[in-house]
Parts: sequence; C-alpha cells; structure tokens
Amino acid sequence: MGLSIEVKDLPPQQVVRIRARVPSWAIEWFHDEAYRRLFTYLESLGAHPVGPPFSLYHNSVTARRLDLDFCVPITTVAADESGVAPGNLALGELPGGTFASTVFAGNSEYIGEAYARLMIWITENQYRLSGPCREVYLASLDRQDSPSEWITEILFPVTKAA
Repeated sequence: MGLSIEVKDLPPQQVVRIRARVPSWAIEWFHDEAYRRLFTYLESLGAHPVGPPFSLYHNSVTARRLDLDFCVPITTVAADESGVAPGNLALGELPGGTFASTVFAGNSEYIGEAYARLMIWITENQYRLSGPCREVYLASLDRQDSPSEWITEILFPVTKAA
C-alpha cells in the first residue's frame, strides 16, 4: 500500500454535528443514521454542506466504544429562528491548524494500515498529535453499495515536537 502523506494547513470550519459514544460493532449503522439526520436538518433549513462530511474521533479508532462527532461542514451557523439546533445536534466551529494527511481508497474494513502508516510517519518526522483525528468521506456516502470505491482522507492535527 503506497500511501502519500502530506502536511497541510486548514482553516477553522463551521459545522453541524452529532456527538455520540457508540460501540464499535454498531458504528456502521449509527454512521448512516447520524448523517441522515444531519442532512435532513440542513435540508429543512434550505442550507447546504460546503464540503464532504467527516467524523471527528475523540478516542482511538480501534476502541471498543468510540467517542466521536459526526460532522457536516457549513458556511454559516445553520439554526432555526431560536438560534439553536434541535435534539442532540450541535452547531459550532472546529479549530483549524496543521494536519498530517493521507488518502485511503477502499473498504474501511482495511483502513487500519493507513492509520498505522500515518502514525509512524508523524513520529518519524518529529510531529506530535494535537487533537482529535478526522476521517473525511470524500467518496463513500454516495457509494454505499460499492465499498471498494470509498475514498477517505485521514487527518491528524499535529505540531512539531520540541
């Protein structure tokens, strides 16, 4: 697996999101349900995403119980007249910064090797992690029947180690 790894700077990003703690065995179902709710909410306001959806992992992607946000990037805070999102949807801004990035193509069942290689690269290039990992779904939600065509960008926020 020849992965290309790069360092990139990203600006802060407005998002609508759902925070969840999900058993790893239920992630696929919850993933689909969370994005259905997020896109339905945006559609009800006449708002549109400004980029691909992504997940923000607050713990290890290999944990038995995942702590994550399901996010959809937006240009402005998408709220109804009350100024808040309904239920467990939240509005806010994720910080920008410097990220180590790689793109994985294929079924997410095999994404672990991409994570491992990116973590090795981060260490070997004197970086350290500085926040939660992002999985950006460049091509997957619209290709549910073809996992081999999924394309996922893995982003770790990093700072140079002292």
